[in-house]
Amino acid sequence: MPGVGGRPLGFGGDDAMSGAEALPFYYDNARNPRAVLASLATYYTPGNLLGYTDSTATFKFFNLSDPYSKIMLRNAQGIVTAAFVNPAPDNSRVLVAYNTSSATQTFEVVWSSQSFTYTLPALAAATFTWSGTQSAGTPAYTVNAKSQIQASSFTSTAGNNTPGNYQTWGLETELTTDTDGGYDVGFASDGNFAVYKNVDFGAGVTSVTARLACQQNPGNCGGTLDFRLDSNTGMLVASMPIPSTGGFQSWQTTQPVTVSGASGVHDLYVVFKAPASGKTALGNVNWFQFN
Repeated sequence: MPGVGGRPLGFGGDDAMSGAEALPFYYDNARNPRAVLASLATYYTPGNLLGYTDSTATFKFFNLSDPYSKIMLRNAQGIVTAAFVNPAPDNSRVLVAYNTSSATQTFEVVWSSQSFTYTLPALAAATFTWSGTQSAGTPAYTVNAKSQIQASSFTSTAGNNTPGNYQTWGLETELTTDTDGGYDVGFASDGNFAVYKNVDFGAGVTSVTARLACQQNPGNCGGTLDFRLDSNTGMLVASMPIPSTGGFQSWQTTQPVTVSGASGVHDLYVVFKAPASGKTALGNVNWFQFN
């Protein structure tokens, strides 16, 4: 069972993945994930990170219709990743992770009921591969609502989808200068939302905090970040004001906002609502956390 640098990883028992080499996951959902992956391979460790030739590689990125999209990364502050499936007949899964932060980061990769943890030093990268069949699960994974959920780890995004107005088609990710680096979510217009599948609220939570940034003029601060269950018009469990922080990369951790009615496992919809001043540039989100 080979691993990074030929070192065995020794997966087994509950963590068993057939032929698993060191492989971290986090698909950032960037609008151009292939470019993110290519930049990891060519910029951070030129030509060596992935071990492929870009001109001949075939990529298959994880998406909602692919059963292998059911991979998640926990405790991933500062970890940027992309994932794909190698073409047949190989069909192995590949995950590339890069620690953008100045500190060592340990994270957990979950593939249905199977998982492993890995630690990356500051500014280090690793490639992980495995093969096998994903075990069944109902749901395939859950996300602890009380963990710090990176906003850029959304499952999907959409908006009001006004024809000809791309700003209403969903959110985008961008590099952040906030602590631990990575990506934030922004370019928000009224009604744009991100979906986080299978969030487990347990017996219930009472509050939520978030890491937000917004610049009034040219932006439109003062709207809300609404937390809804199971659809973008579903049960409203919390509504958080988006403050003016002085810049789209000037970050503030909000005061806790009351949460009501959230328990059990749900798909969480985080919806931007505009203030009276305007419907675009409503602010950025780095992470949120329920308590």
